[in-house]
Amino acid sequence: RSGVKGAESVADHMFRMAMISFLVGPKEGLDKDKCIKMALVHDIGEAVIGDLVVVGEKDKQDKITKEEKQKLERKAVQEMCAKIPGVG
Repeated sequence: RSGVKGAESVADHMFRMAMISFLVGPKEGLDKDKCIKMALVHDIGEAVIGDLVVVGEKDKQDKITKEEKQKLERKAVQEMCAKIPGVG
């Protein structure tokens, strides 16, 4: 993000979450494979539209509603999927 020192990119964030998911074990009662998959795709729409901030301090939020952000992310994911043979 602009003005945030050392901010991670969307790709950095998704990769870091996937690596953390590798640490999940049976003791935590979680499905490691599912966690890894979710980590790799959970912000995939943001890879296209950017990491828009819609919560928190008003002066640090982007000028978009949460609903508008969700619409943009959904559209981005649909457009990506449409380009994959057998999916779109």
